[in-house]
Amino acid sequence: MRRIATVALACFATLSAFADPELSVEDQIAQLRSKYLREREAAVDALVKVGPSITKRVAELLIDSDARVQRAAVEILSRLGTAESIQPLLPLIGHADPTIRGQVRDSFLRLGRAVRPALEAAMEADEKVAPDIKELLAEMTQSEIEAVFALEVMADGTSGFYSGQFAKLKSIGPDIGPMLAKMAGDGFEFQRDNTPMGRFRIMAIDAMADIGYSEGVPDLMRLADTSGDVGRAAAGALWRLGQKEPAAKMEEQLKAGLEQGGLQGAMMGQTYLAEIYSRTDQFEKAVEMYRAAIASTNGIRQGTTYYNLACAYSKMGKKKEACDALKRAVGASFTNVQWMKKDGDLDAIRSEPEYIAIERDLSGKAGGDPESPQPLPPDPGGSDGQTE
Repeated sequence: MRRIATVALACFATLSAFADPELSVEDQIAQLRSKYLREREAAVDALVKVGPSITKRVAELLIDSDARVQRAAVEILSRLGTAESIQPLLPLIGHADPTIRGQVRDSFLRLGRAVRPALEAAMEADEKVAPDIKELLAEMTQSEIEAVFALEVMADGTSGFYSGQFAKLKSIGPDIGPMLAKMAGDGFEFQRDNTPMGRFRIMAIDAMADIGYSEGVPDLMRLADTSGDVGRAAAGALWRLGQKEPAAKMEEQLKAGLEQGGLQGAMMGQTYLAEIYSRTDQFEKAVEMYRAAIASTNGIRQGTTYYNLACAYSKMGKKKEACDALKRAVGASFTNVQWMKKDGDLDAIRSEPEYIAIERDLSGKAGGDPESPQPLPPDPGGSDGQTE
């Protein structure tokens, strides 16, 4: 029993030392060399709490002979997150140790836009690290874009589009346009796990138009020649960038397809035409097609179609008609209030008593929307295979 008690006391003493606030800065630095991970982590936390005043001393540890101390110094400086603490990390972007190199890159990615000026200045000042910094800046841009896109995907995996949805991306940086063009292309590798690639790809296309990226017109022209969701999104983006021919061509193709007849063919053709009209701000035509689609569906997916009809009316400034269509959407099982609250196309009716009542009622209901609020049903023949 005595031996067990002795061991227990020793363990308690060791655990108590992990976060001992009485240790001096130099004692905490010495603890970075501990063989115990928990002690090293406690020392890192304690040194970060000291604040920016410790920057110079910690920067000296970046050339320490102990790799564990170097890695701890990188973490401390990155967590301090000031311009002064970031500066010593810049030369380490191309460090020979892959762990330190990855740690530095992850730190910069985490800090994001705050460190862009320092990275851009370092890229101009040192040609040796310029390629690594350029690559890192591209990763940062991609990460920021994906973060914005992720906010447009609802909890049930659905999404949609509305006017000016991605205008805020303009503030990211000058490389935003080229990155969006890459993301809109086929086979782009996104950073986020479980990325809805088809949806992100369409968002990138919409974003190119929202930020006015006219240099992306050739890329969009190629995409507009494809079928499905990607083609329609590209045609709409080109319209907003002043290139109206692809959307007009697609409109004629869809009209010709309506002549094939059949309930399913008519419904899909009318809905796709309505999308083209909505994407090109031809809302009167969009209303006509949404109404035709409702008449063709005989109850199939009418919740989504009525919802999109409400959006078209709202963009036209027809508030009463928009609220009436929204009521009908709810009556036809549309319940995705999460999307409804953020959909910019409904901004014109936010203050209407009818809208307020609908939002309040839906907010009080549990469960998701059995019908996706994606403005169109999935296109089985689409080039991106999008089915969410």
